This record gives sequence, structure tokens and C-alpha cells, in this order.
Amino acid sequence: MNFGQGSELALPEAPRFGVLYFEAFPLQRHAMCNYLDAAIEASFDVTVVTCAEDAVKQMESGQYDILVCDIGPTPLIGLECLKRVKQSKRHLPIIAILPIGTSYSFALEVMQNGAHEYLRQDQLSHRTLTRALRRALNPARLSDELFDHRSIDGVTSLANIATFGDRLRQALTRDDRHGCDVALLLLDIDDFAAINHQYRYTSGNAVLLETAYRIVDCVRKQDTVARVGGNTFAVIFESISSTDILQQKVHQITQRIAQPYALGDAEVSLFASVGAGLRTDLAGCASHEFVDAIEQALLAAKRRGGNCVQYASLAPTSGELEQAAE
Repeated sequence: MNFGQGSELALPEAPRFGVLYFEAFPLQRHAMCNYLDAAIEASFDVTVVTCAEDAVKQMESGQYDILVCDIGPTPLIGLECLKRVKQSKRHLPIIAILPIGTSYSFALEVMQNGAHEYLRQDQLSHRTLTRALRRALNPARLSDELFDHRSIDGVTSLANIATFGDRLRQALTRDDRHGCDVALLLLDIDDFAAINHQYRYTSGNAVLLETAYRIVDCVRKQDTVARVGGNTFAVIFESISSTDILQQKVHQITQRIAQPYALGDAEVSLFASVGAGLRTDLAGCASHEFVDAIEQALLAAKRRGGNCVQYASLAPTSGELEQAAE
């Protein structure tokens, strides 16, 4: 069935695109109504299905250009639904809607199971959903020859979360075989929402791009820098043999980020919260455990008010947290 009102307002000559919206949990429908209505007004025809089998049948009908998969409040059940939908013979770009507080390791698993992009519930707005739909339809982004949207972040041109997952697994495999001394860093720009609110989204994107440049300037060619969330970056280091060396790298990055950003006629000072650690200090844990441990360290740094670093490898002592930029 068509969802929402206003499709008659579209100009007759305007192209219409079919969006199949799959709800793993129909009780969540009300929260999405306004966003879907806005999408309909922006030249998208939205059809809602509530079971994986119906989603597969509709996909194979050839009427749709994009699938939006709402994972719902129980992530593991929603992920199983996504896996079933992925079995369709007709492949569509998939945008996954994830619950608030979704971990980066789960978001990575969603990407590995077919999603091209994801939005968390707290990131949803008319603007973000419509932009995501339009990105999915951009032929340049759908063409492997022109833009590999499955591996590159569209704002910063860094590795995206899917590529980050692949690179991390490769690094951990090398570490298991040859002892490559892998370290991981997760970094959030503090108070980034205020930048978007005060200076608009275009300035927010400019900050993300400049932050990407600054991080890349601080690492080596063999290290991987990725954007894994809205204002979250990750760095995979190899051949980092001690926590002291990792601390030096982290300090270099946070000091670089603390330098003023030029936004039009204004100069803005930003800071970062960081979680970091060496795999050897975490008992050689598996990929998802490694990411989870570093993410918990990042969350601990943010709970302390930001502008600080927490090392997942250290015992909880007074030295565990340090100011990211002084």
C-alpha cells in the first residue's frame, strides 16, 4: 500500500522512484510517518511491508529502486530479517534504519549483510532520509567504475565502515600470523551537533572533511583512517609495539584537531573524545570484541565531558584518562 499523503502534489513530469520500506517491527511505524511523507513529496513513492517474505516478493516485482529496512528495537531479530531480504534475486540499494545507541560493531555487521548505508533513529530527519534516498539513486554512486559507494565515505573520501571492517579483519589476521601489533582508535568530534545547528550542514561537512585531512596527516601510509559514523572516525594502526607509542600518535592527532577551524569569517575551536588500545593488551581478542572494547573506552571518555582519551588497555587508575588537548 502507498504510505502517506501528498503524492498528487508532484509535478506530472517529475520522475518518481519506488521505495520499499520494510518494517521488522510494525509498532514503530508512527515514528517514521512524517519522514516517509516528506520523502513522498520529494518524488518518492513509498510502499510498506512488514514481513521478510513480502519484502522479497515486492523486490522481485521490479517496481522498486531502493529498499529501506527498519531494523527495529531488537537488533538481532532485525538483522535476521535483513539477511532474509538479501536473498532476493533482485538486488536493490539498501538503507538500514538502526536503533539509538547501536554499536559500531553491529552497524558494521549490518553493512556486511547487504546495507549500502545506515542511519540511526537519532539521526533521522526529513533532510537526512531524503538525502540518503537520493544518494542511493545517484548513478555515479551506483557505478563501480565511477564511485564505489560500498567502500568510500561520500563526504570525506575516507574508507567507510564496511571497508574499515575488512581492513581490521585483515590487520588482525596479519597480527595472528606474524605479530603485527595492531592498535585501534575511535574518535568523536565533541559538540559536533552545535556546529551543524549554528553554521548549517554545509559547514558541518567542511569540518568533517578538514578533520579527515588532519587525521591523515598524522598517520602513516600503511594505517587505515575511516569515517564510521556521523562525527566518528577510526584509525587502524599496525606495528605499534607499545602503549607509549600509541599515546604519542593519539596526542599528535588530538593536538592537530584542536587547532582552530575556519568557517567563513569565524574561527571555531573543536576538541575530540578518544578511545584507543593495543590488541596485545586485550588478550588478542577477536575483531568485534576489539571494536567493542575500544568503543566502551570512547563512551567512557565522552561521559567525562569530552576532550579526553581513555585507553582500553589500561587498568582503571588515575592515569587511564588524559586530556586530549591542553
